Amino acid sequence: MPSNYTSRRLEVFLLHGHQHGIVIDYRALFEYLATIAPAARARQASGKLYALPTIEIEGDRVRLIAYEGPIGESPLIYNRLNAQERIERLASGEVVARKTHALLNLVNRELIVEYNFRGAKATDIAWLCEMLAIGHSDWDGLDLSATPMIEPSFLEALNKFRVIKIASVKVARPNQNWNADLKNMLGEMASDSDARMADVTLYASRKGTLSMTKGLVTYIKQMVSSVLPSIAGASISGIREGETADSTISLNKHLQAQTVRVRLNDDGYVDDQDIEDKIRDYLNSRENPQS
Repeated sequence: MPSNYTSRRLEVFLLHGHQHGIVIDYRALFEYLATIAPAARARQASGKLYALPTIEIEGDRVRLIAYEGPIGESPLIYNRLNAQERIERLASGEVVARKTHALLNLVNRELIVEYNFRGAKATDIAWLCEMLAIGHSDWDGLDLSATPMIEPSFLEALNKFRVIKIASVKVARPNQNWNADLKNMLGEMASDSDARMADVTLYASRKGTLSMTKGLVTYIKQMVSSVLPSIAGASISGIREGETADSTISLNKHLQAQTVRVRLNDDGYVDDQDIEDKIRDYLNSRENPQS
């Protein structure tokens, strides 16, 4: 691959939004967010700055560009020609940031996000949108989350276990409501508690296994097979068929995604137009799989 190109992973998420337990109008939310001045679309959390200066509604889609960077950290520059270093002092309000591109389909709530190891993630973007919106009385009580779309490979990997010692799952409030989408004890408890997230971990007896045909393992299988899953995370630990050692599978290794070849600009960063074209093409292919 030529040096002026790199690869980027485009991950698929599903947006879930509620306000006082009622499903939100997603278009209305992003129309409001777009009215906020770009410089005001930023919040701090855990020593980092998150910003969303680009929110553009294009028909049934929303184009997003997010930035993330550590607060108070000036870049250390090293010169390999003279083996010298210097610290580049930042001006007030500046951070060393990473840019993340994303595109949201307002109709089916699919969110395609460019994965950056050190940049804003889908969950960060959802959190920031929520924080920006709840500053207005019209959006008081907003609850917004993003959960991954899951590859069938996770279910295939899960079915290879002959012994399951530990099973964990984390679920976000589904787009409709807990009881409509999750008719089980976890959903009932989350609904009664007015929770935004629910998680549970079960452990097998010392030399036993969790049930493969009922209970939590079956629940996880049903959740990952759902057309519109609200599962935020899951892991299974145990022993696979034909093996004797313990192993673990995690949901975050089985997300729906596409790796694309992207052009770099003269400064070594991803070309905005090229990455956005790739994201748009991927979203198009998901909306029209036969085209």
